[in-house]
Amino acid sequence: MGLWIASDLGKHKERCIVQTDIGLSEIPKVKKWKDVRKMSLMGTSIEKISESSSPDCPELTTLLLGCNERLTTISGDFFRSMLRLLVLDLSFCRYLNGLPEQISRLSSL
Repeated sequence: MGLWIASDLGKHKERCIVQTDIGLSEIPKVKKWKDVRKMSLMGTSIEKISESSSPDCPELTTLLLGCNERLTTISGDFFRSMLRLLVLDLSFCRYLNGLPEQISRLSSL
């Protein structure tokens, strides 16, 4: 119900993407990345986020990647169009080998 309200009563279904604890092994395919404002991919099976999975999502303000215990690498290009990102949750990503230098461009975090 909350997602339905946040998506303007279902008119903008892709504003909020929630795919958690579903065995997801890569960044999901989304038709309208430019409309996405909030995304939760918590507790998935994603191991690496590569350059090829770098979405163009300039409106994204919240990205929740916490509890992805298999996540080891995030490409710097992944963040290239996320200049409005305010919230980035990487909690409990204990095997993450560090953050890319490009994350410093996200001045609103």
